[in-house]
Amino acid sequence: MCTSAFYHIFYIFCVCGMMSIVISRNKQNKNMRDIQDIFNELEEIKQEQKRIRKDYKDMLANDGEYQLLKEAYETARAAKKDMELSIQASMGGAYERLEELAKERKALEEMLSDIAMTHLLKGESIEISDKNHNNYEPVYKISFKKVS
Repeated sequence: MCTSAFYHIFYIFCVCGMMSIVISRNKQNKNMRDIQDIFNELEEIKQEQKRIRKDYKDMLANDGEYQLLKEAYETARAAKKDMELSIQASMGGAYERLEELAKERKALEEMLSDIAMTHLLKGESIEISDKNHNNYEPVYKISFKKVS
């Protein structure tokens, strides 16, 4: 077995001893792209999208017909908002309850996520099912944010 700073090779032999599988753990694995390279490519794509989006908005801003449609849209949107506020006021406590339920739901979903992450870090399995016996499994997402 060969060992170096970048390679750890393990041979696993099948029960019959006729076949071997090589598992390679390589920090610079050619099949696995470097995370920094992928991040750099994403940044380039974001910049290109930003340039194209700016050109698009400039072209829309210079189109007279688009501007007329935009003004009509804004007027209709304001009328829609007035109608919504009027109906919300007529519902009274029921609409306020809807808003309270939305806040409570968000808090419970965050709590559920925190508990699931705690179980994951402990190496425990997570099993959840609804009243119809539909099973649910957690979905984890990793994202990156800029550090000061």
